[in-house]
Amino acid sequence: MTTYEEDMVDVYYNLQDYFTITNIPFSAIEKRKGGKGRGEIDVLAIKVKNNKVIDCVHAEVSVSLTTNFPDLTRTQPAADESNRLIKKFFSNDSEHKIREIIGNTSFKRVLISSDFDKKSLTRLKNRIPDFGGEILNLKMSSEGSIITRIKHDKKTIDLEIIPFKKVLRDIKELFKIKNLQNKNFQDERYRGIHYLIEGSLK
Repeated sequence: MTTYEEDMVDVYYNLQDYFTITNIPFSAIEKRKGGKGRGEIDVLAIKVKNNKVIDCVHAEVSVSLTTNFPDLTRTQPAADESNRLIKKFFSNDSEHKIREIIGNTSFKRVLISSDFDKKSLTRLKNRIPDFGGEILNLKMSSEGSIITRIKHDKKTIDLEIIPFKKVLRDIKELFKIKNLQNKNFQDERYRGIHYLIEGSLK
């Protein structure tokens, strides 16, 4: 079952002409100590043209209404967002499942997070090494995302961290661009967005 935030990320990519699959389960190739042996990909967004995959995004969603990203805790490592970032993108076998779906096509990695500011960069840089990672590049983009390159256990990935509120703002803008404000939707998610936009315009 998807969360509200995952539903909105799903819509966010659909409005950009991506086909999406949510909550994709997968099994670990090799059971690791302390691991559950299975995992789930929150959202896989795939753009196809002329029967070929031209873009693919692996998106994980971790949003809190009460804390800024990254939420750090030394007393509960499983709840520490830097630790969860490492687990989601490095310490499970999600990539193998994605390869089953799209083959050898390259894909982007995105984390949808709570709000953050420039201090978040420092918190992330200081905390990632505690879980075996190394920040190779870290900056704030002009669009308000965090762009980073992280190395962990001989694997290096590029990751974009996007605040959930930006996703919501972009959805509102995409509704306007696509002239969807007056369309009668059957999908309850789109109907909900429609009501919210109409309310905000008054």
